[in-house]
Amino acid sequence: AMRDIDAEILIAQGNRVANYFEEMIRNGAPAKRATSWMLQDVLRVMNDRSISIDHFPIASASLAKLLVAIEASTIDTNRAREIFQKMLESTDANVESLITQYSTPSMDQDSLNQLCQELLAANPDVVLKVQTGNSKAIGALVGQAKKKNPQADPKAVQDRCLAIILGQSS
Repeated sequence: AMRDIDAEILIAQGNRVANYFEEMIRNGAPAKRATSWMLQDVLRVMNDRSISIDHFPIASASLAKLLVAIEASTIDTNRAREIFQKMLESTDANVESLITQYSTPSMDQDSLNQLCQELLAANPDVVLKVQTGNSKAIGALVGQAKKKNPQADPKAVQDRCLAIILGQSS
Protein backbone atom coordinates (compact mmCIF):
# COMPACT_ATOMS: atom_id res chain seq x y z
CA ALA A 1 0.00 0.00 0.00
CA MET A 2 1.06 3.54 -0.67
CA ARG A 3 1.98 5.78 2.23
CA ASP A 4 -0.16 8.90 2.63
CA ILE A 5 2.84 11.22 2.36
CA ASP A 6 3.91 9.58 -0.92
CA ALA A 7 0.40 9.95 -2.33
CA GLU A 8 0.35 13.62 -1.29
CA ILE A 9 3.69 14.27 -3.02
CA LEU A 10 2.49 12.66 -6.25
CA ILE A 11 -0.87 14.43 -6.17
CA ALA A 12 0.87 17.76 -5.50
CA GLN A 13 2.67 17.29 -8.85
CA GLY A 14 -0.66 17.63 -10.65
CA ASN A 15 -3.13 15.47 -12.54
CA ARG A 16 -0.76 14.55 -15.35
CA VAL A 17 1.81 13.07 -12.95
CA ALA A 18 -0.95 11.21 -11.09
CA ASN A 19 -2.27 9.93 -14.44
CA TYR A 20 1.22 8.75 -15.46
CA PHE A 21 1.50 6.88 -12.15
CA GLU A 22 -1.97 5.33 -12.50
CA GLU A 23 -1.11 4.24 -16.03
CA MET A 24 1.99 2.47 -14.69
CA ILE A 25 -0.19 0.60 -12.20
CA ARG A 26 -2.71 -0.32 -14.93
CA ASN A 27 0.23 -1.75 -16.91
CA GLY A 28 1.14 -4.08 -14.06
CA ALA A 29 3.74 -2.11 -12.10
CA PRO A 30 3.64 -2.99 -8.39
CA ALA A 31 2.34 0.07 -6.50
CA LYS A 32 5.13 0.24 -3.93
CA ARG A 33 7.90 -0.03 -6.53
CA ALA A 34 6.11 2.39 -8.89
CA THR A 35 5.79 4.92 -6.05
CA SER A 36 9.48 4.62 -5.24
CA TRP A 37 10.57 5.07 -8.85
CA MET A 38 8.19 8.00 -9.37
CA LEU A 39 9.48 9.81 -6.28
CA GLN A 40 13.16 8.97 -6.65
CA ASP A 41 13.72 8.79 -10.38
CA VAL A 42 10.96 10.28 -12.52
CA LEU A 43 10.50 13.45 -10.44
CA ARG A 44 14.28 13.88 -10.12
CA VAL A 45 14.74 13.72 -13.90
CA MET A 46 11.82 16.11 -14.42
CA ASN A 47 13.37 18.51 -11.90
CA ASP A 48 16.93 18.18 -13.27
CA ARG A 49 15.75 18.80 -16.84
CA SER A 50 13.08 21.35 -15.88
CA ILE A 51 10.47 19.41 -17.84
CA SER A 52 6.88 18.41 -17.23
CA ILE A 53 5.66 14.81 -17.27
CA ASP A 54 4.38 15.54 -20.80
CA HIS A 55 8.01 15.83 -21.94
CA PHE A 56 9.33 12.94 -19.86
CA PRO A 57 11.03 10.66 -22.43
CA ILE A 58 9.86 7.31 -21.02
CA ALA A 59 6.28 6.19 -21.58
CA SER A 60 4.46 5.00 -18.48
CA ALA A 61 3.85 1.58 -20.08
CA SER A 62 7.58 1.16 -20.73
CA LEU A 63 8.53 2.11 -17.20
CA ALA A 64 5.87 -0.30 -15.93
CA LYS A 65 7.46 -3.14 -17.97
CA LEU A 66 10.82 -2.32 -16.41
CA LEU A 67 9.36 -2.45 -12.89
CA VAL A 68 7.55 -5.72 -13.62
CA ALA A 69 10.89 -7.20 -14.75
CA ILE A 70 12.48 -6.20 -11.43
CA GLU A 71 9.57 -7.72 -9.51
CA ALA A 72 9.92 -10.97 -11.49
CA SER A 73 13.68 -11.05 -10.74
CA THR A 74 14.40 -10.91 -14.47
CA ILE A 75 16.73 -8.00 -13.73
CA ASP A 76 18.02 -6.52 -10.51
CA THR A 77 17.52 -2.89 -9.48
CA ASN A 78 21.05 -1.85 -10.47
CA ARG A 79 20.59 -3.15 -14.00
CA ALA A 80 17.13 -1.59 -14.12
CA ARG A 81 18.69 1.80 -13.33
CA GLU A 82 21.11 1.29 -16.24
CA ILE A 83 18.16 0.49 -18.54
CA PHE A 84 16.30 3.54 -17.20
CA GLN A 85 19.33 5.69 -18.09
CA LYS A 86 19.47 4.22 -21.62
CA MET A 87 15.73 4.88 -22.04
CA LEU A 88 16.27 8.50 -20.96
CA GLU A 89 19.09 8.93 -23.48
CA SER A 90 17.31 7.42 -26.47
CA THR A 91 13.61 7.83 -27.20
CA ASP A 92 13.69 4.84 -29.53
CA ALA A 93 15.12 2.52 -26.86
CA ASN A 94 13.03 -0.65 -26.74
CA VAL A 95 12.40 -1.65 -23.13
CA GLU A 96 11.85 -5.33 -23.94
CA SER A 97 15.13 -5.70 -25.82
CA LEU A 98 17.01 -3.79 -23.11
CA ILE A 99 15.53 -6.06 -20.42
CA THR A 100 16.62 -9.10 -22.43
CA GLN A 101 20.07 -7.61 -22.99
CA TYR A 102 20.54 -6.78 -19.30
CA SER A 103 18.76 -9.78 -17.81
CA THR A 104 20.58 -11.76 -15.20
CA PRO A 105 21.29 -15.29 -16.41
CA SER A 106 19.88 -17.73 -13.93
CA MET A 107 21.94 -20.30 -12.06
CA ASP A 108 21.21 -23.97 -12.49
CA GLN A 109 19.96 -25.86 -9.42
CA ASP A 110 23.25 -27.70 -8.84
CA SER A 111 25.20 -24.42 -8.77
CA LEU A 112 22.60 -22.87 -6.47
CA ASN A 113 22.75 -25.84 -4.09
CA GLN A 114 26.56 -25.77 -4.04
CA LEU A 115 26.62 -22.02 -3.41
CA CYS A 116 24.13 -22.34 -0.55
CA GLN A 117 26.05 -25.25 1.02
CA GLU A 118 29.24 -23.14 0.94
CA LEU A 119 27.50 -20.10 2.43
CA LEU A 120 25.90 -22.13 5.22
CA ALA A 121 29.17 -23.91 6.05
CA ALA A 122 30.93 -20.53 6.30
CA ASN A 123 28.18 -18.93 8.39
CA PRO A 124 27.17 -21.24 11.26
CA ASP A 125 25.86 -18.23 13.20
CA VAL A 126 23.23 -17.62 10.51
CA VAL A 127 22.26 -21.30 10.54
CA LEU A 128 21.82 -21.17 14.32
CA LYS A 129 19.68 -18.02 14.15
CA VAL A 130 17.41 -19.59 11.53
CA GLN A 131 17.12 -22.82 13.52
CA THR A 132 16.06 -20.81 16.57
CA GLY A 133 13.28 -19.06 14.67
CA ASN A 134 14.91 -16.00 13.11
CA SER A 135 14.44 -16.77 9.40
CA LYS A 136 15.22 -13.15 8.47
CA ALA A 137 18.86 -13.81 9.42
CA ILE A 138 19.21 -15.60 6.08
CA GLY A 139 19.29 -12.17 4.42
CA ALA A 140 22.87 -11.77 5.60
CA LEU A 141 23.93 -14.39 3.05
CA VAL A 142 22.57 -12.62 -0.02
CA GLY A 143 25.42 -10.12 -0.35
CA GLN A 144 27.96 -12.90 0.05
CA ALA A 145 26.13 -14.95 -2.57
CA LYS A 146 26.21 -12.07 -5.08
CA LYS A 147 29.97 -11.63 -4.49
CA LYS A 148 30.61 -15.31 -5.11
CA ASN A 149 28.29 -15.50 -8.09
CA PRO A 150 26.78 -12.34 -9.63
CA GLN A 151 24.14 -14.52 -11.31
CA ALA A 152 22.71 -15.60 -7.95
CA ASP A 153 19.08 -14.59 -7.58
CA PRO A 154 18.66 -13.22 -4.03
CA LYS A 155 15.22 -14.80 -3.53
CA ALA A 156 16.38 -18.18 -4.85
CA VAL A 157 19.40 -18.07 -2.53
CA GLN A 158 17.23 -17.22 0.48
CA ASP A 159 14.64 -19.89 -0.33
CA ARG A 160 17.24 -22.61 -1.02
CA CYS A 161 19.34 -21.81 2.07
CA LEU A 162 16.22 -21.85 4.26
CA ALA A 163 15.16 -25.17 2.76
CA ILE A 164 18.59 -26.67 3.44
CA ILE A 165 18.66 -25.42 7.04
CA LEU A 166 15.14 -26.61 7.73
CA GLY A 167 15.94 -30.00 6.18
CA GLN A 168 13.62 -29.79 3.23
CA SER A 169 14.68 -31.23 -0.08
CA SER A 170 14.30 -29.29 -3.31
